[in-house]
Amino acid sequence: MLRTSLRGFSVLAFLSAIGCASVGSQQPLSAIAIELDETPFHPQTKYMCGPSALATVFHRSGLEISSEKLAEQVYVPGRRGSLQIEMVAATRRHDRLAVLVDGNLLAIVDELKLDRPVLVLQNLGLKRFPVWHYAVVIGYDPDDDSFILRSGTTKRLVIRRSRFARTWARAERWAIVVLKPGELPQSQDAATYVNAVVGLESTGRLHAAFKAYQAGLTRWPSNNLLLFGYGNALYELEEIESAAKAYQDLLVVSPDYLPALNNLAQVLGELGCRREALALVDRASQLGDSSFRGILAETRRSISSRPDTECGVVINQRPGPFPPGHP
Repeated sequence: MLRTSLRGFSVLAFLSAIGCASVGSQQPLSAIAIELDETPFHPQTKYMCGPSALATVFHRSGLEISSEKLAEQVYVPGRRGSLQIEMVAATRRHDRLAVLVDGNLLAIVDELKLDRPVLVLQNLGLKRFPVWHYAVVIGYDPDDDSFILRSGTTKRLVIRRSRFARTWARAERWAIVVLKPGELPQSQDAATYVNAVVGLESTGRLHAAFKAYQAGLTRWPSNNLLLFGYGNALYELEEIESAAKAYQDLLVVSPDYLPALNNLAQVLGELGCRREALALVDRASQLGDSSFRGILAETRRSISSRPDTECGVVINQRPGPFPPGHP
């Protein structure tokens, strides 16, 4: 069986870099005080702020893992610390989404309002002489314009907004929330969410990724990448007819979306609908994108080698409203 890419087409191939926008320091953040005081505290030992911070945010997502155990997964002795890529990889390893938070203070407060502590990277030193540090934001106090953190060996560190903003900015405003598959971030940025789901799927956490694709479609039902990833996940789960339906739903939204045309053709070929599958390859070839020519030719050869049986799949012939049962 072909893997998720289905002749080379996957969601990952169509993701682009995601930028962060800053928010002015005078923008109001919240009219009310927020403090997630039930957030556990994992005091760090030397160089272990990464595992300690990760254990803290894992707790909110239902995972009870010690910082010592996480240190085995994220601590890099040569760096005397933990790299962001290792922090994200450990999150995915435990069937969780690591979703980037928009690079502004208001986005952090918005996640706090949903009872989600936010893991942040700070540079407590200077740009030329950095002192990297992970902490967890658990609250905001509008009365003195301060954030409240679980940080290092301090359970409740109160830091003025201006100082926090500087230390966070020197670390390029990197922050994540850890979500269970099925939960959605506060952010309305579909691309950031898709990137997190694709990252989870790339580690082989297919059932978790499938649930995350489903959840994403409840907020962004017409998003090409979510629909495409949902179809690919169904295919990997061997729900072939459901995968065909998902690709058709995508083609309702974007009739000329070449990856979906190719993947639907491949799936229909596997279902015995050779004539219909070859017609889709012809349609894709007529769009004239030379970069897809080789993959389409390979798909055609694969379909042509299969027997043509009675096709039991209903093919959408033209764009229209989503069919009943769309996630």
